[in-house]
Amino acid sequence: MAFLRYTVLRLGIFALGFFAAYTAVPFDLLPRMLVALAVGFIISGAVGYLFFNTWRLAAAEQLAGWFGRRRRSSAETTDNAAEDELAEAFHEEVDAQQRAIRQELRRDER
Repeated sequence: MAFLRYTVLRLGIFALGFFAAYTAVPFDLLPRMLVALAVGFIISGAVGYLFFNTWRLAAAEQLAGWFGRRRRSSAETTDNAAEDELAEAFHEEVDAQQRAIRQELRRDER
């Protein structure tokens, strides 16, 4: 629902900007149309970004939910698990080194 609400809002703002620019630009038909399209896109984008940011973010989350759902292959799952294990081992090693350095600094202070 958030995606639909934000899309309708952006289309309405685009239509207002387009028709305002189309009636205000005194060129021939094609340049007038191109200028009106550009003005409509710019106005709808700016207004949507500046004033309806929460609606934009909700629409983006909904859209990501629709297209972000994909099944991972077994190779990808195995690869992710191996990568996580490697990263965990690295962090444990770094933590152990930091503990050893701290202990040595404490001994030197005494």
